[in-house]
Amino acid sequence: MATTEYPALERTPPRFKLELAAALSGVIVYTCANGFMTGGLGVAGRQLGLGDVEVGLILGLGAFVGVIAAPGWGYASELWSRRKLMLLAVPMVALGPAIMVVVTGQFVMLSAAVAGIILGAARLIQAVFGAALIPVAQGYVADITQPSQRVRGMGGLSAAISFGTLSGSALLWLTGRLGATSGFAIISALGILACLIVLAYLPRSLALAPRFLARKRHCRSPISGPIS
Repeated sequence: MATTEYPALERTPPRFKLELAAALSGVIVYTCANGFMTGGLGVAGRQLGLGDVEVGLILGLGAFVGVIAAPGWGYASELWSRRKLMLLAVPMVALGPAIMVVVTGQFVMLSAAVAGIILGAARLIQAVFGAALIPVAQGYVADITQPSQRVRGMGGLSAAISFGTLSGSALLWLTGRLGATSGFAIISALGILACLIVLAYLPRSLALAPRFLARKRHCRSPISGPIS
């Protein structure tokens, strides 16, 4: 009886693990912020005099804008350096919670209306630039993995999204007695750490021309030649 042989799994080199962790670090911070803001922003908003409708509008508008921005970031990652996009997006994801620290910590005395506007702007910054991290990370995983490792790489991306969301919920519970301001500060610090990891370990992705040449070779038809 004939038996089917499967190729042995390749051992993952340490450098690849560092590069993959760097590509996913921003995703973890972004989803952690989303998980925390779901509850933390409501508590902080009520302390500032905002109603549930205003807080819901801030959260919902950020999510809506993120959905619209994500395809554009995916297209941009095909045209520009993914490393530069990551280095642009991760600090901005850290900036949003940092602004919320100043507002919710009441380091500056603001009216409820002004505080709501600033919180909304901070949420939009976090959402718009955070929307870049998942598509750019997907592109990086495709760039730095061999075909035999690609499923594992994409699985790591899915795990990073879930882990970040879970971490945000856990952070909300851990900072319950300290207040939402401490949670925003921790997320901002994690964003700075992720930026340093990206700067140190994230490799330059494939150049634009090789990526399109590879896609063109992939699209060749064995019967009629290149697909126009």
